[in-house]
Amino acid sequence: MEQPETFIARADLVISRFGEWPGFHDAEVMKLELHREGRILLLELKAFQMLKETDEKGYFKIQNLSLITFRFAGIEDLRLEGFNGQNAIFGLNFERDGVKIRVSLEPAHGLGGEFLCETVEVVQVKSISNEVEKTYNS
Repeated sequence: MEQPETFIARADLVISRFGEWPGFHDAEVMKLELHREGRILLLELKAFQMLKETDEKGYFKIQNLSLITFRFAGIEDLRLEGFNGQNAIFGLNFERDGVKIRVSLEPAHGLGGEFLCETVEVVQVKSISNEVEKTYNS
C-alpha cells in the first residue's frame, strides 16, 4: 500500500514536526469547513505524540501538541456523522482509490466519516507546545 506522505502535498510539514507520518490516534477535530467552489474541505486537527512513558498516576505523557490544517480539493461522496463537543478520532486514514484518494475519519467520540477527493495538502502545522506535557489516559 502506498504511504500517505507520498501523495499528500507538503506532508513534510507534519513529518518535520513528528519525525514520521502519524496515524492521528486520539486527535481532535477542532474545525471543519466546506467550500462549494472547488469542492473543498478544510480540516483542522489538534494532534500530538503519545509517549510510552507514564506519569505517577499511570497516564501516558504527550509531546509536540499541534494544530494541523488539511485542505482536500475535489471532494465527493462526503459522509459525516456524530458531531459533538469533542470529536476525538481513532485515526485519519488515506488510501489511493484509482485516481482519487479515499479519506476516512474513524470516530472515537464524536465526528466520523469518509469521502473521496482529488488532492490533499497540509496547509499548516502550528506548534501549541514542544514540551512533554500534560498527561493523557488512553
